[in-house]
Amino acid sequence: MTSSWVEQRAYGFDIPLQTLGEGSALAASLREEYASMSPQAEPKPAAEGFSKVSGTSLTLGGTKITVDAKTGALVSFVPKGGKQWAGPRNPLLQLQYVKLLGCYCPLCCFCCCFGCCSCGCSCGCSCGCSCGCSC
Repeated sequence: MTSSWVEQRAYGFDIPLQTLGEGSALAASLREEYASMSPQAEPKPAAEGFSKVSGTSLTLGGTKITVDAKTGALVSFVPKGGKQWAGPRNPLLQLQYVKLLGCYCPLCCFCCCFGCCSCGCSCGCSCGCSCGCSC
């Protein structure tokens, strides 16, 4: 899992900064802004008024929710009106991990995921994109 975060940071931060170049004023400004966003100290939720929730069901301002302890998805969401918006068979906010096969180039992954890959392999792309990847 850690490697996927590293890859996402590379695509979203490192590669664009490298593209701008070391002498870029914009790159320097972005690095400075990023450094200022880094946590300065370990967060202390209790000091900020937060408390640990016991169990998986709670009421927030009249809305009743139940969280699946295993997935973190909402398996019950009932606002004040009483309509059930989620259930165990139709959860809300359930995250799904999708593994893209082979190449990690965004262009090729897009092609493979959306069906223009016609070579039949499990990792490549024959769309003719010029990304320069090795898939």
